[in-house]
Amino acid sequence: MKIQFLGAAQTVTGSCYMIEANGHRFTVDCGMHQGNDEIEKRNSDLTVYDPARIDCVLLTHAHIDHSGLLPGMVKHGFKGPIYTTPPTSDLLDIMLLDSAHIQESEAEWKNRKRRRQRKKLIEPIYTQKDAENTLPLFSTVEYREPFSPLPGVTVTYRDAGHILGSAFLELKVEENGDTYRMVFSGDLGRPDQLLLNDPGDPNPTDFLFVESTYGDRNHKNEESSRDELAEAIAYSYKNGEKVIIPAFAVERTQEMIYSLFLL
Repeated sequence: MKIQFLGAAQTVTGSCYMIEANGHRFTVDCGMHQGNDEIEKRNSDLTVYDPARIDCVLLTHAHIDHSGLLPGMVKHGFKGPIYTTPPTSDLLDIMLLDSAHIQESEAEWKNRKRRRQRKKLIEPIYTQKDAENTLPLFSTVEYREPFSPLPGVTVTYRDAGHILGSAFLELKVEENGDTYRMVFSGDLGRPDQLLLNDPGDPNPTDFLFVESTYGDRNHKNEESSRDELAEAIAYSYKNGEKVIIPAFAVERTQEMIYSLFLL
């Protein structure tokens, strides 16, 4: 068995693990690299994935830094199933088309400048047509129900409590008489959230692959955060000010609206 880190190593975004076992290749996640120009250049070179040789994708959740290169993979020859939960599939019906629209718009904007400079035009990372070709590949699985996507590989999705449909993955890989148990965390949420189930508990494992974006921080609990929000809004209202609340990712807006409803 061989495991490669193709993203989210030495950087936060672009989550993707490539696993080779029993003569098959599959990935856990296939995320877009987001950040400065140097990081985002990685999105344009998918040769490291060799998409046509990948048998399937196991997807943890819908955020673009975990799913956003799927249409690029399809553009370059991937034709296998993409396993994920029903809510994640539903979210990506919208999000991948939106992401493709952004890729096309950014390429068009850059090409206007390149035309003036008589430089070679660039192509979008993928198009809306590529995103449309990706959607039929989704195959939904339920939480806590083991399934076998490939010979010798058993996968169980468990609730990650991060966004709607998010999961961490328990894998059992049997190869050459040996058995390996692995957990891929995806992105993990906190307990006692307003809209989501608490993260589940993993079974004992041989190898743990875990995200650590906030691994060095102590977060306030939900009640303290809502109290702080209420104080900020009350202060602004008292002083005749406006309250602007930006939300940078899927699920944040819904959480904020529900928090405001509870005040």
